[in-house]
Amino acid sequence: MDEFKREWFEKDYYKTLGVSRTASQKDITKTYRKLARKYHPDSNSSPQAEEKFKEISAAYSVLKDKETRSRYDEAQKLGTFQSGPGPGAGGGEAHFHFETSDFSRSFGNLFGRGGRGFGFRGGLPQDGQDLRTEINISFEDAISGTEVDLKLPGLSEFTLRVPPLVEDGALIKASGRGKAGANRGSRGDLFVRVKVGKHPTFEREGLNLRIKQEVSFVDAALGGNISVPTYDGDSVKMVIPPGTQSGSTLRLRKRGLENNGSVGDQFVKVEVKVPTSLSRKQRKALETFAEEFK
Repeated sequence: MDEFKREWFEKDYYKTLGVSRTASQKDITKTYRKLARKYHPDSNSSPQAEEKFKEISAAYSVLKDKETRSRYDEAQKLGTFQSGPGPGAGGGEAHFHFETSDFSRSFGNLFGRGGRGFGFRGGLPQDGQDLRTEINISFEDAISGTEVDLKLPGLSEFTLRVPPLVEDGALIKASGRGKAGANRGSRGDLFVRVKVGKHPTFEREGLNLRIKQEVSFVDAALGGNISVPTYDGDSVKMVIPPGTQSGSTLRLRKRGLENNGSVGDQFVKVEVKVPTSLSRKQRKALETFAEEFK
């Protein structure tokens, strides 16, 4: 008989995700993604968000797989731990409630045979401890996605897949990569914080990119066309309106990053460059302009 995990008897993962027991795999995945976006620590700073994120991730790790979900459903049918007064017992005393007569046989298979009654060989299962670490990746790898080999003390080496468009500070969960459990308890998880390096030219905000661009004071005053680099390696022409002020921001639409059909923009912050040396003719022209401007 398949082994069951102790928490499968104690936790209602369907309730955690807020779906019915007959929900389709597609609905389960859709609901999980919605909850994950809502409670991810990077987007929700409330003290309870990270714990809630871990709970829904644990529930999804079981229900997302048909085979694992089927064994979990079987465990739920076999019995659940309940708290409350039993027959002839005082109030508040914990007792077991069984829904099928063969639970003790399955229970013995879970904790090992050879014990007497409910005396479990080796003690109750204990889940392993979750671990945390962080990695540093380049700006380019954060956009394209990458793989990082991780080796933590006392753990076997493995390759962590970093998805494309990961944000700086994002938390990636590697299920079952934490410390080993005791007495057939499940392994803990590994949570990896991602640190993204800086780019010499571009800054990123989601799918949008930002860049600083020097503009001559003549173009800023009179207007003109300038060449602006984009992340894909091309340069595009951008119109500078007359009277553009230093520090103002212009937009290049659909020149940001792409994800599932959505495309961000590129924002260009104008920095007006004032010349540090002038020829005699240039100085004379500026002096004439200054007189007219007064």
